[in-house]
Amino acid sequence: MMAERSLFSGRMESLSSFPTIPDPPQLTEADRGWFGKLAVGALRRHFDLGEPGMTQPSPPHDGAVNFCPCGVFISLSSGGKLRGCLGSLGGSEPLRDSMPRLAVEAATRDLRFPPLGCKDLVALEIEITLLGGLVRLPQDPELILRALEPQVHGIRLLSPPRSGLLLPQVARRHGWGTLDLLQQVSRKARLGPEAWRLPSTELHAFRAASFGLSLSSSGRGEEGSTA
Repeated sequence: MMAERSLFSGRMESLSSFPTIPDPPQLTEADRGWFGKLAVGALRRHFDLGEPGMTQPSPPHDGAVNFCPCGVFISLSSGGKLRGCLGSLGGSEPLRDSMPRLAVEAATRDLRFPPLGCKDLVALEIEITLLGGLVRLPQDPELILRALEPQVHGIRLLSPPRSGLLLPQVARRHGWGTLDLLQQVSRKARLGPEAWRLPSTELHAFRAASFGLSLSSSGRGEEGSTA
């Protein structure tokens, strides 16, 4: 019994050395509605689908998050298939500026897919994901395997000049475990599946909040999730 308690205590002490991953910005319903309108409006204007004189919507009075700089990704899909996904890890650009820019770039500049045209927008689905702060993980593969939660944490791998990032919802949709996630982000960086273990590789974890809408919607998020 004493040996079991000692082993349990050792495991808990080990997990306590795993860094705290901060939550993403908290979104109000008004925030989600405004973000949706920004993304939809930017796409409509870019493809000349907006009404004459169409302008950027006014932000909600209580939506301070709209003006803060933080990471954001825009994913575009049609018929259940990804058609574009680009984002920013944060910096000095406030969300009110990065959101519409990234919506258009995801539609036109993701080199993995042909640029979208007007005919592609009819059934286009938009997913907006806000990132919490990225936290560098310790170079301890066994600790990472025990403590990283693949359907809660997103992961970024950095091995210059290559890098890869996977949002939390990707693991949820595919039902990946921790090792699956780490191997997949290694592959996304165009490295071998065990590259995440190398001492020269940096891993950063983050949490995210996401919601989705369609281009034909009024701009309100139709479903949301926080990870």
